[in-house]
Amino acid sequence: MDSFNRASRRGQAGAERQFAEARVNEATAELRVAENRLQAFLETNRAFRNSPVLTFEQDRLARDVSTKQALYTTLVQAYEQARTQEVRDTPIFSQLEAPTLPPQADSLHLIRNLTASLLLGATIGLILGSIASASRQSPEFYSDLQEFRQLRRVRRP
Repeated sequence: MDSFNRASRRGQAGAERQFAEARVNEATAELRVAENRLQAFLETNRAFRNSPVLTFEQDRLARDVSTKQALYTTLVQAYEQARTQEVRDTPIFSQLEAPTLPPQADSLHLIRNLTASLLLGATIGLILGSIASASRQSPEFYSDLQEFRQLRRVRRP
């Protein structure tokens, strides 16, 4: 099972690495395009600080480059992490110590549990028997009970 888990983790990390590698290549191309646009703007507009429109355009291009740089950095980190995960060979389950059996069965607990179970079963049986017996009382019992309740009502002020 451990070898299956390792193989599946490696496969998943390999797929993540391939995806991250492709995205890094795309982000690199996008960053180069954005940097080239900013460079072309700066080369053609050497004194752009005097014009609000040109200053705004330079800010927009610089923001685009900054955003693409942040994306590129994040993708490179994800790519490196995926590469590390792909070669990691740590087991998922670690055996801390070998399992051992007790030297002999503990018969004291067996006797104690058996006695407690018998007493509990007998108690439950007595309670259920009492309830069944009470439910099968004669009709005289119920008429006496009704008479007692009526007398109690009459006696109360």
